[in-house]
Amino acid sequence: MFAKTLGIDNKGKYVDVKENLKYYLNQMDHPVIILDEAGDLEYTAFLELKELWNATDGFCGWFMMGADGLRSKIEKGINSKKVGFAEIFSRFSDEYIKLTPIGVADKKAFKYELLYQVAKINHTGSIPVETLVKQCLDKETTLRHLDTLIKISA
Repeated sequence: MFAKTLGIDNKGKYVDVKENLKYYLNQMDHPVIILDEAGDLEYTAFLELKELWNATDGFCGWFMMGADGLRSKIEKGINSKKVGFAEIFSRFSDEYIKLTPIGVADKKAFKYELLYQVAKINHTGSIPVETLVKQCLDKETTLRHLDTLIKISA
């Protein structure tokens, strides 16, 4: 999937595609790979990530994100001494970073700003952006609900 996304030929032997991927990532100007929903990755994918990280160390930035399942998967892998998990965690700075503030007021301000910015960029309908944001905040919904509101108001 990485190879296809980068426009690299993804046909042929898997090992060859992977080598081409490593080569091209190292040739790009400061690439950053963002792994969303990383908690859903299979064990073998974590090992592949470790290999890709090692091959691109110093040339490519890596950011892994996911819900609580990602933390659980990594901790379970480390605690059971499953090969690769401690190394992956180490490569991702040995820490978990929570982007959402903890305090109630800070969390509400963060959510408002997030919803507002996403709506402002994506909304093309006649309903004011502030109205869509308020609907989401009043119902304590997510960005997926905002996406639905934007689509039905277009």
